[in-house]
Amino acid sequence: MSSSATAWIATVRAACIAIDRRNIADEFIGKLLSAAPLRDDGGWPCEPVLNVLEQFHSMSMTVGVRMGLINSVGATWRDEGGNQERAKASKYRNCAAAVQYSHPFVASNLFMQLVETYEQYAKREGADAGVRRLLET
Repeated sequence: MSSSATAWIATVRAACIAIDRRNIADEFIGKLLSAAPLRDDGGWPCEPVLNVLEQFHSMSMTVGVRMGLINSVGATWRDEGGNQERAKASKYRNCAAAVQYSHPFVASNLFMQLVETYEQYAKREGADAGVRRLLET
């Protein structure tokens, strides 16, 4: 993300603050940022997006990124007991660990929130699987 993109985000935010629409603007900006490419080391997101998220410290922007990531999956088949969700939680825990010192806001407010979300989804899937097993007997 270039400095012109950062300037664009700052301009959009300033205009939306003026009309009391900062939070929704930040959510939509976050959704755009959720499509960011990988970093050179294979981590996600690329360094410029990490920097923007860290610079603006916007919870609404991280909510938008989380929504964009979760919704980007589309329809999926569920396996038994929440294994897919636990794998995603592990993936995002690793992402948080990779940036916890360089981008602590992103680590705690984006990645660890994704970890919590996917762990909750895993618990729900596990409970649903238990109920299905009981109903089958």
